[in-house]
Amino acid sequence: MYENFDYIKMSESLDNHLLGPDDFLKLRDMFWGLSTLLYDLGLETPHPRTITRIVLDLMLHTKRKYHTPVHVIGMFEWAEKHGIKLSKAQQLAIWFHDSIYVAVREDSEERSSLFMKALVGGLVSPEILSEAHRIIISTRYHLVDGMLVIEGKRISDSEKLVMDLDLSHFAREEEVCLYADQLVKEEFVPLVREEDYEKGRIDFFKALLARKSIYKTDLFKEQFEDKARENIEKLINT
Repeated sequence: MYENFDYIKMSESLDNHLLGPDDFLKLRDMFWGLSTLLYDLGLETPHPRTITRIVLDLMLHTKRKYHTPVHVIGMFEWAEKHGIKLSKAQQLAIWFHDSIYVAVREDSEERSSLFMKALVGGLVSPEILSEAHRIIISTRYHLVDGMLVIEGKRISDSEKLVMDLDLSHFAREEEVCLYADQLVKEEFVPLVREEDYEKGRIDFFKALLARKSIYKTDLFKEQFEDKARENIEKLINT
């Protein structure tokens, strides 16, 4: 489904999406995977398409540069490319985990979960909604080790996998990783002083490298850890 995904081209297309370039149209079509998931979860017409349109429009906000639909689709593309099977709760969490995002706020994950619940609460099973909520909240804690406890329960393998997918761009080709890093900067610098951003950026990278492993699942540790470390070292030196 995501074989035509191109991180850089699709990110560039977002600035011109009103003109309808091919890469934006591909990205938009891929985003309708959310609608398919909602149908699979039992939602009836017109809810899936309406909800998908709401989430897509919100994530196309012009102030976003990195936390766009490209980031979300990129997580699904990575999973598909590497044969990673995702549960419905994991899929739901990925679609919504950055639905509400402001670079300088520390509660975006909580607000994204509340937004998800507002749109699909009562329409999907409480068990799936609860698990998706925990997964979304977990994406706030990338620098915390595998013993992380969320709302009284230790972080699960399901949550760890989505956390690793959230950082999968570090293990992509060097060109893509550098490009994503620039997008993050463009998102933050209008809201904070550039020198403060650069200090926080380097501190974050060094904290990742100081961990025994950047990633939390065996799959990512074994297959993608070395490439991610190589790319992050280069980011520190750019």
